[in-house]
Amino acid sequence: MPLGYYHNAGPFGRFFAAVATRSTKEIGVIGLGAGELACYAQPGQVWTFHEVDPEVERIARRYFNFLDRCGNDARVVLGDARLSIQEVKDYHYDAIVIDAFSSDSIPLHLLTREALALYQRKLADDGVILFHISNRHLDLAPVIAALAEDAGSPARHLLYLAPGSSSKTQLSAEVVAIGQPGQSLDYLTAAAGWQEMAPPRRAALWTDARSDIVTHIKWWDSLPSK
Repeated sequence: MPLGYYHNAGPFGRFFAAVATRSTKEIGVIGLGAGELACYAQPGQVWTFHEVDPEVERIARRYFNFLDRCGNDARVVLGDARLSIQEVKDYHYDAIVIDAFSSDSIPLHLLTREALALYQRKLADDGVILFHISNRHLDLAPVIAALAEDAGSPARHLLYLAPGSSSKTQLSAEVVAIGQPGQSLDYLTAAAGWQEMAPPRRAALWTDARSDIVTHIKWWDSLPSK
């Protein structure tokens, strides 16, 4: 049973419940962690994790059971995801989950205009990309909003605040879903907590040539308490 960010009541449970009603066979995930997301695999689905660090895979397989007991024998592809996902056939994935931004040192090259263009090229025409942007130090929602607007893609935002009584098993989590240009994300409903993205701040668009991380620091959370 996935816990922490990935519990069933939070954004991931709601996202996979929504896409379960659609034809979703091939799932790609950037970032392995302990492999908890594999618990959302449904019969007949094929899951592939793209993970940069071989030590992470070793830990996931040695100390956790998610990959062994869930995931339909999920495959792990080692290497930088911007490189390894280029080897995937175009239009291959029905959904891509990008789960690499929770630390205070994030891989900026996975959050640029060029990166989104790559993900969308590997995504089915009616596919969806889910960015996990929970982060104590950085406000990444405006970055995703700017990427979606630049690409002409629909986007939905979900911020889940875990109740205090669940703090040992659930963490608050924030995600943004982006669809293909011209497609609809109406199946991610307001009743389930999904909201339209706020307009991006000016100059928020990140590219391989330019990114501005300073203006996205959560100074109010990062300052030490007195």
